[in-house]
Amino acid sequence: MPNDLDLTLIDGMVANRTLYAALKEIRATQGKVCPNFETCSHPGCQSSYSSWVIADNALKEYDSKRSALIKIFETFSKSQDKC
Repeated sequence: MPNDLDLTLIDGMVANRTLYAALKEIRATQGKVCPNFETCSHPGCQSSYSSWVIADNALKEYDSKRSALIKIFETFSKSQDKC
């Protein structure tokens, strides 16, 4: 039976692959109900565009935090090499 840390890592890997892919698909294919979707006041357009913005912001935040963590790990690895 996996321990709590293993389960956390498994959950994170599954979420990363499935949720990240879903957000990328939303950003790539959704949110464009009509030609003026960004400024249209129709509730359907506003809802679709709002959903697209949420997905876009989540992906940007994920990419930013991921890059920052990679830099931290790289710095840590380099400091360990010196020991």
